[in-house]
Amino acid sequence: MSRVSQSQNATDIRHHIAKKLHGIPSIWTHAALPALMETVVWIVALGLVAWLSEAHLAQRILALMATSALFCAVLVLVRRCRRAAGATLAVTIGIWFVSTLKMTYVGTPLVFGDLVNMVGYNLLWVLGRYPELALVGAALTVGVCIVIAWQLKQPGRRISTAAIFFAAACCALLTLSVTKAAKVLAFWDQKFQHSGAGIGTFAGSMTWWWRAGGNGVTMYGVADQALGGQVFPQDTPQAQQKPNIFMVIDESVFDPRVLGLPIEEEVAAYFRPLDGLSGLLSVNVHGAGTWVSEFSAMTGLDTRSFGDKEFFLTTLMEKRIHHSLIHTLKANGYWTSVVYSVDGTFMNAEDFYRSLGLDTFQVPDSDDDTILYGNFRDAELFEQAVDLMASASDGRDNSPVFVMVVTISNHGPHNRTTVAENLFPEARAWLADHASDPEHGYFREYYLRLRRSIEDYAELKQALASRFRDRPTLLVRFGDHQPQFTKEPPYADASRAKTARFTTYFAIEAINGRIERQPRWGSGPLDIAYLSTLVIEAAGLPRDLISQTRLDLMQSCEGRSFGCPDPRVARLRRTLLDRGLVQVDHAETAEATASPTIR
Repeated sequence: MSRVSQSQNATDIRHHIAKKLHGIPSIWTHAALPALMETVVWIVALGLVAWLSEAHLAQRILALMATSALFCAVLVLVRRCRRAAGATLAVTIGIWFVSTLKMTYVGTPLVFGDLVNMVGYNLLWVLGRYPELALVGAALTVGVCIVIAWQLKQPGRRISTAAIFFAAACCALLTLSVTKAAKVLAFWDQKFQHSGAGIGTFAGSMTWWWRAGGNGVTMYGVADQALGGQVFPQDTPQAQQKPNIFMVIDESVFDPRVLGLPIEEEVAAYFRPLDGLSGLLSVNVHGAGTWVSEFSAMTGLDTRSFGDKEFFLTTLMEKRIHHSLIHTLKANGYWTSVVYSVDGTFMNAEDFYRSLGLDTFQVPDSDDDTILYGNFRDAELFEQAVDLMASASDGRDNSPVFVMVVTISNHGPHNRTTVAENLFPEARAWLADHASDPEHGYFREYYLRLRRSIEDYAELKQALASRFRDRPTLLVRFGDHQPQFTKEPPYADASRAKTARFTTYFAIEAINGRIERQPRWGSGPLDIAYLSTLVIEAAGLPRDLISQTRLDLMQSCEGRSFGCPDPRVARLRRTLLDRGLVQVDHAETAEATASPTIR
């Protein structure tokens, strides 16, 4: 047989095999090699992006599994390996890009819960403040539409049986990883927040959201037996005159000394006023998550006891909380209001506060779309809040008033200047002597904004003292979390405990009066869940069973609300559930680990 005949027979055999494989192009023909090599390059690039976007081995494995499953799903639709790999690569890069942006501005990566809860105006609000996300979303949407329109015009080939089996195998492997392996190997632990930001992180967040019951809420560390006693005893010693309460949530403010940074004496006095009750405050978020701190400060509940859902509680727990600081104040005749520095639909803030019984929710009168970057001074918010307090007090026969202000002045990022160059020359000279290194650039911006806030706060104290002479005012302020830049060197020193990054401050002062009761809890930081108890004590308001128990726990647990071995911690949670003061979908006796979305 001639060489030509042998070659022709071999070619016929190869084409016959390819035909039997239902449309898979023969990789033995020379014409198919370039296409094969291009497909390999696409798939290798896809794998590299998935691998490099994550920081830990478990997340990288999950990233490869997720991209494989996504690739197979797209392959079934487009019927071309190169197109499927390209589309999957685009989605993978898109998730990584959006997640990196979110890490930069908010401190946490893109998670599945964001898509579940970030709907309606929340989405429009975020896109309006972060135009990079809007541009990426628009580009991806247009790109996907073009690809789909183009694909519909192509004749296409039948997808091979082998590819279907491969897709099924990858999906089965992914299912195994997100159920059994994710629990046994602890794929999803505290490494989550400040590590990877790719498709593995996003896929992992889908697993814990699913394991936690979707939008259902579970409270962990609940005892089988509740506390005894009445819920609302009225035998607590009370103040002769209930004070007005003016609360300030100090956005991104913390005492720099917890990270070894120097401060001036005037700044030190701001954090530790001589005639006030003050100390360090332990919070559950870093770099972002003001609403998480708000939830704990208002409800007295440690968000970590809700496990993976603590980042979304202002949405999930609307109309489910029936014991809070606002409930206590309303029971004592207070008119309650909140002055919020962003739109009330963000993270469901207004609806959540109103579900607690809040009377008025007010958003500042401003058309400035850049308020998230620190251009909105505290003084503007304070002025509106003081006017609101005065009008409420005059219109209700001088009854006590509670006003809470959520500031925005020190909100990140701190890589842009928001304080005029001619302001605070003494502070600038001090910074030149103590923090002139280039690596302290973010700290210098933070410090100048802080000095501006201190100036505004001094004016607030004068306004309260002069306008409310007939009733004392309790002035409460606390930092919700540290700014994002403190997670980076030189602030994130390896010799310094990680808990230092989750430490802010609180301070309580009395204007035209005195602090009624000043409880003690030891020398360590106070968990933010005890802050409402501290306010009740400082105001001299009557305690109920819940407040009395929290006061006792604050002292016996030395300021810790999570991880305290006192059995009354778990019994208190059972009491809240049994008496309908807190409503959840599930209760677990086991204590939750610190939430991966925050810590």
